[in-house]
Amino acid sequence: MNYAAGKRSSLIYALIYGSLGQILGIYWLTVAGILGDTVEAGTMESIILFAGAALLTPLVFLIWLYLAAGLAHLSLKALRGVRHPFPATFQVSAYVSGATSLLNLLPLNLIRWRVP
Repeated sequence: MNYAAGKRSSLIYALIYGSLGQILGIYWLTVAGILGDTVEAGTMESIILFAGAALLTPLVFLIWLYLAAGLAHLSLKALRGVRHPFPATFQVSAYVSGATSLLNLLPLNLIRWRVP
């Protein structure tokens, strides 16, 4: 990984793929609630709440990303495992968060898990 490249490309990657994954996760939860009739609000209210959540997702994801990277960097400092400055930790956190958020493409919450 090229740590000298800076945070910009990793930030853009995380915002695009991380936000997309989170929005799809919220979408599947909304669909599951509407189909399963477990939502207390009506269908229209659920759609409006989904739209509001989708608009706020990039900002919340960005704040969460900085907090998570900061906490990871502080933990690494406390354990004396820091070899690179904070931007390197942020890049790793951004790429990992963006990639794992795409797992929300799978609508696993629509599957009814049955334990025998």
